[in-house]
Amino acid sequence: MTNLGGRPTICTPELTEKICSLIEQGHSVRAIGRMEDMPSAAAIFKWAARNENGFVEQYVKAKEIQADQEFEQMKEIAQTEEDVNRARLIVDTMKWSLSKKLPKKYGDKIDVTTGGDKITSVTVDIVKSDTE
Repeated sequence: MTNLGGRPTICTPELTEKICSLIEQGHSVRAIGRMEDMPSAAAIFKWAARNENGFVEQYVKAKEIQADQEFEQMKEIAQTEEDVNRARLIVDTMKWSLSKKLPKKYGDKIDVTTGGDKITSVTVDIVKSDTE
């Protein structure tokens, strides 16, 4: 199928690599979808949902890298922003966002017992004492 100059709609390894690189740099999928020669945001989300050509794994890794970079950026803002109230607002907003994006890594609740797995059942043994 020949592309007549429209937006790319075929999920190729080269295109997904470029998209994931842009995500890692901090671009949103919506912003990427507005860029020339890029698929729409809806198409990118469909590729992730359908896991076209293994895209979902690349996408998830790119979002993790993006979050780590945002974390580094938070520290930089806290150290360099002259307006303390502005710095606090920006950092608090970024902290909230990170806690939603990667709750296991940046969330407030830390699970040190299950490795993130659901606890399916709890058993309790009750032993009756003969001394009662």
